[in-house]
Amino acid sequence: MYNTLMYLPVNKIHWYVGLPIVLFIAIRGLMQYKKDKNILNLYVGLIGSFYSLCFIFYGLPLLITDNNTVLKFTTIAGDCMQFVGLFFVWLGVIRSYITKNKQLSSAMGYFALILLIVSILISIQTNLSSQLTLTQSTSGMWSIQLPSSIALDVIMALQYMSFLLFGAFFAYQARFNKDRLRKIRMYAISIILFAVGALYVIQPFLSFFQNSRLPSIIIAGVLFIAGIFIFSSVILNSQKK
Repeated sequence: MYNTLMYLPVNKIHWYVGLPIVLFIAIRGLMQYKKDKNILNLYVGLIGSFYSLCFIFYGLPLLITDNNTVLKFTTIAGDCMQFVGLFFVWLGVIRSYITKNKQLSSAMGYFALILLIVSILISIQTNLSSQLTLTQSTSGMWSIQLPSSIALDVIMALQYMSFLLFGAFFAYQARFNKDRLRKIRMYAISIILFAVGALYVIQPFLSFFQNSRLPSIIIAGVLFIAGIFIFSSVILNSQKK
């Protein structure tokens, strides 16, 4: 019988740790947008929503089946959700930095759309031409090796540069925010964006990162700690009211 706990991939633990946190960020962002109509809150809500779907498509099937064909197509679905989320990160970057220049904003918007399409096509080609494998260590823990290619690594690094740019914007804005709780949330989001973005940007240059547990542990840790600060600030803010 398929053992759920045994097949939990320890080298992708951030899928499971991150899901409730990005889902909370998604709900919070969409609720804030409903109140203030700030387009950046909408983008944050959509980014969190698509990353929640991404983590579900990546992680949930592994708790149900080890069928390689099923996992291959759910991985493609997860990639697609991730790239759509990244598309909205780019829209957030455009809105944050160059909204006053309509021509440049439009050009960057088309760039983000083309990058989305190319990323999905590369993901499909890579996943269909390579095998996804589950391996068990001598300690009994399982790891998953996702299909990879140079093209996919490079496009991921390019995509995740948007995280660094968006993170810099949140950190800059937090400096001047007088609301202490909102400042905490903005810094927490910027730390998530910086940490995750940096890991994906440098990944093509560090081959040992490909199947290592370290990146997943770092991402899970950052998401967990930052998530506590975000959740706590929201609770404290609601108590003030």
